[in-house]
Amino acid sequence: MWKCRKCGRSFRNENQSHFCGKAPETVDEYISEQDAGIQEQLQLVRKAIRDELPEAKEKISWAMPTWWNGHNIIHFAAQKTHIGLYPGPETVACFAERLDEYGLRYNKGSIIGHQKAGQDSDQDFIYLPRKYLKIKLGNVDNKSVLRA
Repeated sequence: MWKCRKCGRSFRNENQSHFCGKAPETVDEYISEQDAGIQEQLQLVRKAIRDELPEAKEKISWAMPTWWNGHNIIHFAAQKTHIGLYPGPETVACFAERLDEYGLRYNKGSIIGHQKAGQDSDQDFIYLPRKYLKIKLGNVDNKSVLRA
């Protein structure tokens, strides 16, 4: 077992990535706590989500920026080497083919952007949540969005 010197939590894996301390209370606070090189990318992802979900409540859930409207709709998080987008398993299944085309990694309920801190944003990565949210909100039909 490995124990984090900063927060005292124990983990099975040495140097396990985790969140030490108190979770941020707002999305602004979350973004401001990230490395300066990735803050602009996080703001772009945030804007893409906000533009599609103006009625959703922006909050922190699971220590991540979250959009909620009766239920959690989508989350994102900054990791050491990428930004993770967490729309849930049904979304990942819906976009699996497109994610493969874009060369993005994904698994059960997450999409992993291939940008690293300090690199330019991956516009495809930001474009996908917008498509997903349009489908989820019923703004357009699935077939027309997936062809785009």
